Amino acid sequence: MRTTAGAPRVTAIELDPGNPLTVWRIVRSDIRHDSVLLNSLRSNYELGHRPRGLELSFAVLQMGLSAFISRGAAARMADKWSKLGDYIAEIRLEHGFGFNFSATGPHGHLTIWGDPVKLHDAIQAIDPV
Repeated sequence: MRTTAGAPRVTAIELDPGNPLTVWRIVRSDIRHDSVLLNSLRSNYELGHRPRGLELSFAVLQMGLSAFISRGAAARMADKWSKLGDYIAEIRLEHGFGFNFSATGPHGHLTIWGDPVKLHDAIQAIDPV
């Protein structure tokens, strides 16, 4: 995977103070106090899933979550891979909460890292795909 010129690398970026980032994540529940929703905010690594694809070369990707810079991109992915979930969560990432991100995969795709509970608290809305 190339995220920069030169050797393949993944760069985790810290959010700038006063410059939040809104991302959209495909989730499996729209019920705020449902453990299924919280698990949708846990990485494959945290859930004990085997690495796949680029995760075999970049373990750090398995420790992050796929997200998108637009709702439309998230909806297209959810339509293509229905097993990912039936809902899209709008998440506002802010500086100071330990969130990081990296532009990975196709245009508009991000990998985000953060505590699942803090990510849950950062959800602004959950809508059906």
